[in-house]
Amino acid sequence: MHEGKVTPFGKENGMLRRKTSKSGSWGRRHLGLLVVLVVTLATSCQTTVARWPSNGLKETADRTVPWKTGKSVFSDYLWLDPPVGSRPLSFQNNVAKISFADRELTFELSGEEIALTDQGKRQLVHPETSKNDRYYNMGILSLKTVTQHRMVQKSRLELTTVSVPKTRSVQKSRSVYDSSRKSFRTEYYTDYEHYTVMESRSVMKYYWEYEPVQIKVLDIPAYTVYSFDLSTGESVLVYRTATGYVFQNAAYGYYTDKAPGFLSDVDVKVIFVDANSNGSYTDPEDRLAFNAWNPLVEGSERKEIRGIMENVWYSEKDLKNERFVSYRVKKDRDEIAITNANAKYVKNTQKG
Repeated sequence: MHEGKVTPFGKENGMLRRKTSKSGSWGRRHLGLLVVLVVTLATSCQTTVARWPSNGLKETADRTVPWKTGKSVFSDYLWLDPPVGSRPLSFQNNVAKISFADRELTFELSGEEIALTDQGKRQLVHPETSKNDRYYNMGILSLKTVTQHRMVQKSRLELTTVSVPKTRSVQKSRSVYDSSRKSFRTEYYTDYEHYTVMESRSVMKYYWEYEPVQIKVLDIPAYTVYSFDLSTGESVLVYRTATGYVFQNAAYGYYTDKAPGFLSDVDVKVIFVDANSNGSYTDPEDRLAFNAWNPLVEGSERKEIRGIMENVWYSEKDLKNERFVSYRVKKDRDEIAITNANAKYVKNTQKG
């Protein structure tokens, strides 16, 4: 065993080891703790706003677009099963008041009739029996099977001529200079080349046909309904049920837009419903749908929207959390402001 002398390398059990000063060990240990702390803070403080992935979506600037109001979502979009709720309407001494948007509506029972006073104007309405075309609570409805004509996607194999890429080997030659003989010689080698041929093949083709199909729809009963037209364009309803009266905003708001499709931009109508019937269309629980086609109309072509399911109701809360977009109808109700949390990244190449 060698007796090591005192050098920068000490000895332990006859093996040489590097001596480490206490100050160096302390520094490395705390440097490691500092790295862990920085990584932990960076992970916990990550922003919820990120750049869109590379799936065709892109950052969109904040903007304001024209806003319009439709009179009845049941008349225009019953096939979409609009998720419109209602609120109880309690009469005391034949009078009921309910807040709606930025004002108060007053209802008064007068025999079988109901009078509505809105901004100083009074309407007296007779009850009518609905034609199974509206509802105040879709959650209590069951489903039924009906036969209905609609556009149906089908597929078939078709024999068609296609261009098929292929590869083949070919013998080639080249002149190689032989430095030892100081002359050129011919060398043969195998190379590969790409070419295309036209071949007949069976290819799956997709198409749409308008035909009767069996589908499940809401089984909507007939209700006793009072219908009122407000000065702001909404159509509000009062239902007389077995347990009392309920109030509903049956109107809808919308704007038209261009949405990114898979081949080109798609004309889309963005429809908002007042899910809680309080006169606002942009509460977190309110719903909106992106309508680009109608499968019940013969010849209507399906137009897919990139990143969005068309003709599906989204809650505004989900769109704000998942797609960073929020909406606000302006006070005059002629425009809607669309705010995108990712707007800060428009024309910005920095990582979000």
